[in-house]
Amino acid sequence: MRLEIKEYIAAGICLILLFSLVSVTYAETWNIEYIYASPLRVEEPKVVFHEGTVGTSIIYMNNTSAKISVQSPMGLKYGYIFKSSNVRVQTSSNSPVDDSEAILNINLERASPVLIIYNAGNRHGSTESYYGKGCAINIDGLDVAYSWQSPCSANYANSVTVIYATNLTAGPHTIKGRFFSNYAGSTVGIDTRHIAVFWFQNITVYGIRSTTSCSTRSIRPVDDPYAIITFNLSVDSVAFIIYNAGNRHGSTESVRGKGITINIDGADIHVMQWQSPYDTNCANSLTIIWVEELGAGQHTIKGRFFSNRANSQTTIDERQLIVVCFPANLFLYYGFVWSTTTVSTNSGTPVNDSEALLSINLAWDSVALAMYLGGNPHNALETLAGKGVQLQVDGVDRVESVSWQSPHSANYANSATSLWCGDLPAGSHVIRGRFFSNSAGSTVTISHRQLVLLAFPKPAKYNYVLRVENKDVESWRIRLRTFSQVNIGRLLDCTISFSDDYRASEQIIVSDGVYLQEYGEWLDIGSLDTIYISMVVLARDAGLSKIYAYLEVLVPNTSTYNLMTLEFELS
Repeated sequence: MRLEIKEYIAAGICLILLFSLVSVTYAETWNIEYIYASPLRVEEPKVVFHEGTVGTSIIYMNNTSAKISVQSPMGLKYGYIFKSSNVRVQTSSNSPVDDSEAILNINLERASPVLIIYNAGNRHGSTESYYGKGCAINIDGLDVAYSWQSPCSANYANSVTVIYATNLTAGPHTIKGRFFSNYAGSTVGIDTRHIAVFWFQNITVYGIRSTTSCSTRSIRPVDDPYAIITFNLSVDSVAFIIYNAGNRHGSTESVRGKGITINIDGADIHVMQWQSPYDTNCANSLTIIWVEELGAGQHTIKGRFFSNRANSQTTIDERQLIVVCFPANLFLYYGFVWSTTTVSTNSGTPVNDSEALLSINLAWDSVALAMYLGGNPHNALETLAGKGVQLQVDGVDRVESVSWQSPHSANYANSATSLWCGDLPAGSHVIRGRFFSNSAGSTVTISHRQLVLLAFPKPAKYNYVLRVENKDVESWRIRLRTFSQVNIGRLLDCTISFSDDYRASEQIIVSDGVYLQEYGEWLDIGSLDTIYISMVVLARDAGLSKIYAYLEVLVPNTSTYNLMTLEFELS
């Protein structure tokens, strides 16, 4: 199981600089703003600066103030939590029950748009009714979205994807993946699942979820009339689009099943996905993704669908269409590849889809969301046992991303979706989509695929930009307090803290351009002890920001303290 959620001084204190000290602009300062503090003057400075081991450190003669310069990544303010698990659960209930391995708790700092993706399935050979299962997303006790799927036959591979986007209020929320049998009393199960939740600030997420049924007999894409979003962008943006559509058990559905695609501003994208059900009028759903750079102005995104057999009716009972628009100047790291070149394998272990390869170079440590979708149309070579898909990151198979699906019968339409989320350090990375046969020796095919990687830079973390060392035999108390600033409105996050091996104390906090905290709690620094100053920073755009602060040093056994001046520069 894998769960990620997403530091100066009078007599006897020595301050050691461990990051860039570019200049010193302030001389000694005593009790400038605090009228209740008694005057105290140190004849000889007891604070000394030593060159750091990272960046550029410059020591000045007065040795009583410091300038710290760091670089901040540009990006978005976001949060995320991801969980994958291969613990099997099962049910025979036809009403949703909790997937005990897909329960997430989040706490939002402020009201935010939220994107949720839940993918769950069983491998070939596990207990699964031929009527298949449905899955749901539940938020704070309410089921908000559904999808359904059926396998080739009893105990064949069967997976379901369901997505949802909404705005959630600040505070705690519980998000669950849930599942149920499409036929009461028939057992269905989940062998592996992936559930990802992302929330953003200052980002618009457009989402539609509709339960109004529609159908078509056309073999060419037609609009899903309940999956159309029109919106206006104020800036050029990168759009991440997900369309998920399906029918429940009992709705009119040909054994050939359906296909789906996406239309952007009147033009269909270059790829499709297809799926066939267990039998006539059985559950059948599928997912497709796309990434598109959109200019400022009005845009219309549509989900479209078609029958895999002329004059055979296919139905959509529920769909979810989501468009997440990231301003292009902030969303610098993403990769997307699509292809309509056919590849096949009869291997029972994962092999590379030669058409699903991404190489990306990250300037900063990042959180990555990757999805790989691969499918075949009717009449492509596909064993009735179906295929599995999974992701590989830097040569390591992410087995927790695996998903399986089987078609109605041999050479019928079949597609599968893989999902992974995790940390990627700064540097070069290679992401691959891989696939395999659920029955070794039997051929499976991928005709169309999409592989996407979205990378969100983490706030840069600078440990030990300064070191505060008490060389005195008495304990002291210290804290930071701001007194001025320049251009902090561009800072999405700036946290300046004290820390050592046993404790941490956040002293100054800037969030979304405003102070959440301008001074910290007093922290004891014991005899001959050491405290570090660290910084975490993230900016929304290019520029230069400065925070001016005092290090207040409380003299032992008195109410008197000294002030040392610090300038934090963030470029």
